[in-house]
Amino acid sequence: MTFKQYPLPRLSAARPRYCWSGRHLALVLIGLLLMVGCGGPGQQVAKETDARTGGTGDSGLSASKSSSKPAYISGTIIVQFKSGLGRDELAAIEAALRLKVVRSLERQDQYLMKITDNSSVEDMIDRLNNREEVMYAEPNFVYGLN
Repeated sequence: MTFKQYPLPRLSAARPRYCWSGRHLALVLIGLLLMVGCGGPGQQVAKETDARTGGTGDSGLSASKSSSKPAYISGTIIVQFKSGLGRDELAAIEAALRLKVVRSLERQDQYLMKITDNSSVEDMIDRLNNREEVMYAEPNFVYGLN
């Protein structure tokens, strides 16, 4: 009785499923270096604010780095309204407090608002937080990596 010999299957040198190739690793490292070299996300807000002020050097930030208070962009606030606020009610609040909606934010009924009169951010926050329609109001804080 003779046995027929079959060739053994070849084992392939397949890569592991989640292996970083050299190209992927290089792209990630270049991205990190560019982000650190550009100052990171916190510096971008200050650069955009400086561009809006015409390059006068006044970045629009209210607190210095040596201050214990966190820095925020002066003249703007973030307001979270209670759900179900209509456009007419929002327009009435804008007119009464001299605010202007810059844009809506990611959350529903949350807006970035600009103070159009000479009121301070703290004063406007107090006035908004005393209103029934407002869940909370806070400064437009600048977040960044130090």
